[in-house]
Amino acid sequence: MLIALVVVLTTMNGYCPNNNFYVEHRIPDFKYLVIASIMMVESGGDLNSYNPDEDAHGILQIRKPVLNDVNRYYGRNYSVRDTYIFDTAVEIFWLYQQMWNTSSLESIARTWNGGPKGTSKASTLGYYKKVEAVFNRLMVEYSSKQIKQL
Repeated sequence: MLIALVVVLTTMNGYCPNNNFYVEHRIPDFKYLVIASIMMVESGGDLNSYNPDEDAHGILQIRKPVLNDVNRYYGRNYSVRDTYIFDTAVEIFWLYQQMWNTSSLESIARTWNGGPKGTSKASTLGYYKKVEAVFNRLMVEYSSKQIKQL
């Protein structure tokens, strides 16, 4: 399931607002592995996931405050319905990350979990550790697939 999600992500016409967004990383397809990790932690990769306790929607469990921030900052008009569209959910995610100038796995995960000040909240450390564990597992799987292709 994890590799399948990464394959989908690497072959889609995904959105990363700043082409230099991950220049500091030397991992090929870093952004795809990051977002695949977050998708797995948030929804288990379920595009139609809904969490009524947090009113969180879609594969990335996007909440209304994120939509409001992105819409206000970029002059967009995303709705909750858009969070269930794979490419649009990914676009919303990267726009939000760009707003807060995140670049590392930790800052991306903790900001996604705790908002703009998520990196300074102790409550986001556990979430980051979950994302990091999935990311590391994906890296091992991804690396072994790349080596087999050589």
